[in-house]
Amino acid sequence: MLALIRMDWTLNRRILLQLTPLFMLQGALAFAHGLQGLLAAAFLLAALLMLIPVFQNLNDSVEPFLLALPVSRTRIVVARYLTATAALTFTLAAFLVLGGLGHRLGFLWAQDMRLPDLVTGLGLQGLLLATVLFLYLPFHFRFEGDLAVSLFAASLGAGLGLIGLLAGWHGFQEGGLALLNRLLDDPTALAGALTLLPALGAVSLGLSIHGYRRRIRRTGAPAVLPALWLGLVLALLAEAGRVASR
Repeated sequence: MLALIRMDWTLNRRILLQLTPLFMLQGALAFAHGLQGLLAAAFLLAALLMLIPVFQNLNDSVEPFLLALPVSRTRIVVARYLTATAALTFTLAAFLVLGGLGHRLGFLWAQDMRLPDLVTGLGLQGLLLATVLFLYLPFHFRFEGDLAVSLFAASLGAGLGLIGLLAGWHGFQEGGLALLNRLLDDPTALAGALTLLPALGAVSLGLSIHGYRRRIRRTGAPAVLPALWLGLVLALLAEAGRVASR
């Protein structure tokens, strides 16, 4: 397993080097804007470092190489989960340490920073990014490339569109804002949501292992998916127009 994780680093270190200027820019943003800059930098870098190993299989030369190794498909899936979640966790933890040290040492950019706000912001980011990761990976291992991305986007759009149509435009907005505010204002609610992540991750891992053994090898998204996505967007816009015209 460690060999597979080290291989991920070997395959992706060139991408990481190319992104170094962006990392430096995000660091500068953090020092210029205090807590808000630090949270913005943490979110972008955590998302990038989490997604790099996930999307490396979009490179056609990587997939045959992985399958030619003397390891099972199960180990390949588990290694991908470990690499992505470790990248997400270590990035957010590093920004937590950075913000804590800056506040402790009295740096100018961290003078007005409240550590509880930093912990809450990073925790909410981790919850959001990990949820997206665990929802996407079963599509990634069951299907290939653009088909996996398209099916995930269509499923996500269908779910959000259905909620929007059932709850109404205002209900959709107000429900989302109420949930966000509760997670930001109530540390207990945020902690409770975070404790559900291991269960979600376990279900996601099981689906990915099962799906990778039954991988459908074809490229190109079915034509119905863009139509489904467009239909849901138009339905939401029509609901928004109906509410605005009252």
